[in-house]
Amino acid sequence: MTTPEPDRQARYDREWRRFRRLRAAFWILFAGLFPILFFGVAIKGLLGLGTGGFVELLLAYMAMLWVTGYNVSHFPCPRCGRVFARERWFGLLSTSQRCNSCKLPLWGGCEDIKLSGTQSF
Repeated sequence: MTTPEPDRQARYDREWRRFRRLRAAFWILFAGLFPILFFGVAIKGLLGLGTGGFVELLLAYMAMLWVTGYNVSHFPCPRCGRVFARERWFGLLSTSQRCNSCKLPLWGGCEDIKLSGTQSF
């Protein structure tokens, strides 16, 4: 059995760091796909791969890209644990700035109050 973490803000910070790392990994993999495709012939010759070997390498790379994108797009909200955002760009990356369920702002912490249906100013 795990004990509750005494510092809730530390948990929020840890989860947002994890999200930043996932998102950075996705964009690095995404940006690396185009040079691999463009310089495919040179890479194939450099690594000594046949056509089948290069296709397998490319499919493995694209699988890593898909898995990382899936994890970014299905990232759980640090507050409520549900998927942070439902709307996605090309069905992969979230463009939302708030959780759809609890309205936690992107990069928000435990000090951000839960918004209700009625707001008082």
